[in-house]
Amino acid sequence: MGKFEFREICVIDMYRTDRQEYLGSFYVHHRGGHKMTRMIVMDEHLFVLSGNEIVRYRFAQSITRHFSTEEAENNFS
Repeated sequence: MGKFEFREICVIDMYRTDRQEYLGSFYVHHRGGHKMTRMIVMDEHLFVLSGNEIVRYRFAQSITRHFSTEEAENNFS
């Protein structure tokens, strides 16, 4: 990817912390000139806040197979 293309995307790196393993990266494109400001993963979906839009993406099965079904170590409630 060219260096100027990074102005239009956010790079998301994925790690599996229980195994201290890097899984890979994927890109989230800016929407309407707005950068991603927040994100959250719920089940097989990634929700992204970009400007005044919430965008839902669905993870491929090749990604979700790495997800743990156990409770998160850090509970922020």
